[in-house]
Amino acid sequence: MLTPIPPVQIFGAFIGSGILLAFIITLTFIPAYISRMSPEALAKLQAALHTDANSSSVKATYLQRFVYGIRNVAL
Repeated sequence: MLTPIPPVQIFGAFIGSGILLAFIITLTFIPAYISRMSPEALAKLQAALHTDANSSSVKATYLQRFVYGIRNVAL
């Protein structure tokens, strides 16, 4: 441990264990879940992701125009 403060050590241990658990779940559970999905469900998921990508690109375009419009004010 890098700090002599016990509450910070405990907090760091909880955060570290949570990150490790999330990493393990990401490497094991999510690929197994996706491999068990039906082809129809995968096609539906892919179609939904492509639809969301188009709508988010419109949002990104408006955000880009806004940010470039006020860039001199921010500087």
